[in-house]
Amino acid sequence: MLAGAVAFHASAGFAAAQPPGDRKWEVEIGGGWEFSVRPIDGTALPIEPGEPFVTGVGEPSRRVRSWFFGDGAALLNEAIGGFRDQIDIPPVDPLDSVFGTGLLGPHEYGGVARVSVTRILNRRFAVELGGSYSTVPRIELAGTAYSRIRQSRESFEPTWAALIPIGPFTESTVSSSLTSGAGSLRETAVTGVLHVTFPTGGREVPYVSVGAGYVQASGELPGSEIVGTYRFRIDRKHWFEQVDAVTLRSSSNDGAVVGVVGGGLKSYLSDRWGLRLDVRALIGQSATHLEVDTDPRVRADGLPYGVASRTAPSIQFGNEAASVASTLGLATSGLRAWSASGLSVRVRFSLGVFLRF
Repeated sequence: MLAGAVAFHASAGFAAAQPPGDRKWEVEIGGGWEFSVRPIDGTALPIEPGEPFVTGVGEPSRRVRSWFFGDGAALLNEAIGGFRDQIDIPPVDPLDSVFGTGLLGPHEYGGVARVSVTRILNRRFAVELGGSYSTVPRIELAGTAYSRIRQSRESFEPTWAALIPIGPFTESTVSSSLTSGAGSLRETAVTGVLHVTFPTGGREVPYVSVGAGYVQASGELPGSEIVGTYRFRIDRKHWFEQVDAVTLRSSSNDGAVVGVVGGGLKSYLSDRWGLRLDVRALIGQSATHLEVDTDPRVRADGLPYGVASRTAPSIQFGNEAASVASTLGLATSGLRAWSASGLSVRVRFSLGVFLRF
C-alpha cells in the first residue's frame, strides 16, 4: 500500500537522464493481500439485572431478558433447585461463556487496493499521504463460540421438558433452534507516513516507513440466533406459548487510530515510471465487540390468567389480559456484552506502479 519516494544516486547513464532533484512528486496505485490478527481476549461487560417483582404466590422474581444467559439463566437454575426433592431437572447451560471470548477467530485474510501521493523531500526522506480499501469476503463464526452456543441450545429442551410437567400444565411441547451465518468485513484507511530510503547507486532502492492513520470498518460480521419455545395448556383451559429469542452478533464498526510501520523496495523503470513492493503493518487497538438482542414473545389466548412456581426465586407465566407479568419479558437491542482488549494487526503485502512528475 502507500507509496514511498526517494531521490537516489543511480548509475551514470540513468542519473544523466533523470537528475535526483528534477521530479519531486509520485502518484501510485496498487493492490495486494492482507493478513489480519485480532485479539480473542477481552472483557465481559456487566449486564444489569432486570427489575425485581413479587409473583402471584408471594415469592420474589425478576424480569429477565432470556433464559439463555445472564440473570435469566441464573434465576432459572436457582428456581430448578427448588424442585430437587421432587425431580432431577438438568440446568440450562448459559451462553455466558461466549461473553469471555467473542464470536470471531484470531485470523482473517483478504485483499487490499491502495492509492497514494508522495512528496520527495531530499535523497533520504519522503512523505506520503495515502488511502486504502480492504475487504475480507467471508468470515466464519469461531468454532469454539459455535460449540458453546450449540451446547446452550441443546440444554434448553431437556430443562423445560422436565420442568413443565411439575406444574398444572398439559399437552406441552418444547423446541429449540440455532441459526448461524457467515459475514464479511470492509475497511477504509487513511494514512500518512515518512519514508527513509537507502540509496544503492542503482535503480532498486530499499526503504523503511513509519507513520500513523485512521481505519474505519463496515460490513456484517458473523452471528447466531438461538430460539427456544415452550407451549402448554394451563389447567386444561388456556393455551400459553412463549418464545425466547436471542441474537448474538459481532460488531466492528468503530473507527480506530493506527500506527504504521513497514518497508519495501522501489524499482525505477525509467525517469517517469517505477514499481514498488511494499510490506506494511497497521497496528491499533481492537474495536471488536459482541452485542446481544433479545426478543421474548408471548402467544396466548385472550382469557386472563397467570401462574407462578412456589420457589424462591419464582418463575411466573402470565398474559396482558390479566396484567400479570411473565418473568421472561425484557426486549433488548444492541446490548454490549463483550469488548476485545489488545492490539489488532493488519499486515499488508502489495505491489504498485507509480508515476513521477
